[in-house]
Amino acid sequence: MRSLLLLFALLLPQSLLAAEATDLHGTWVFDEASGGRDVRAAAIDTLAGEFTPLFRGIVRKRLTNSVEIRERYTIAVEPPTITISSNENPSGWATDLVGTPVQQTSSKGDAVTLTRSWKEGALHTSAIAERGTTTFRFEVEGGALTLHVSIDNDRLPRPLVYALTYTRQ
Repeated sequence: MRSLLLLFALLLPQSLLAAEATDLHGTWVFDEASGGRDVRAAAIDTLAGEFTPLFRGIVRKRLTNSVEIRERYTIAVEPPTITISSNENPSGWATDLVGTPVQQTSSKGDAVTLTRSWKEGALHTSAIAERGTTTFRFEVEGGALTLHVSIDNDRLPRPLVYALTYTRQ
């Protein structure tokens, strides 16, 4: 019976699998009470602590200034397209849900290759730039959206990883 269910799941059209992404549809506001700012600060402090004492303050300041928390995300899902905008990028970026690369320009003017795909009940987004890759995993659990962030940069000894919580507005 399990193998029959697995076979059925594998044969489902991609459009039916993508329909789950509609759970993300709407406006999400950063949940200040979740402690996300402290979680991000702790992740930055831990990573900065891996540098020599001479550079820790510089690394901490640069990461804090460059790794901003978006106060609001608006997500519009019209399969097979998803558009995500934020307070930083009000016009948003539209992509499909199957990982087709899209060329964009970041708010800081950097060229970025963006891909998004729906896997295992979450939206996986990858933004590849010249110096590294930022990945986001958007997951809706109950009434909250958890945004898992991983920033891998060629100047960091390992990725900066943290999670933020958003509530539906």
